Amino acid sequence: MLYDDLKMNGNRILSRLLATCTILVMVSCQQNILCEIDDKNADSGIYDLDEAACFIYSEVNDESIDLELIKKVLELEEDYMIELGIIVEEPFDKDENPSNLVLDLDELADHVIVQKKVKIDREKLLDIYDSETNYLEFVGLLE
Repeated sequence: MLYDDLKMNGNRILSRLLATCTILVMVSCQQNILCEIDDKNADSGIYDLDEAACFIYSEVNDESIDLELIKKVLELEEDYMIELGIIVEEPFDKDENPSNLVLDLDELADHVIVQKKVKIDREKLLDIYDSETNYLEFVGLLE
């Protein structure tokens, strides 16, 4: 009888210990986000939101900025560019000069912070967009 009680209590303790360890591992993983940027994507001409966010996260290196916030402001940037006609469904002819396609980062920052009410410091937001420029160069979409 004593053995059965110890075994039952031991299983409960072990279950609680495993649950606690699982929670600690999850929190630890959330705080130490591991990002990988595949060197094979260099000059690929392909923009990947998750990879861009990871690239930016590693460049910005600011604990107050997480991957979800980066993805959110990148998605808002894309929406804004669609509204302005900078991003279109039909690709433009490579022989055309797209120099009239300009994105004003100050106006974009105002749009994200004021109109979309994202709580982020303006300088930090501009740092994210500056790092995105580096990502665009990495994948070969910007010279």
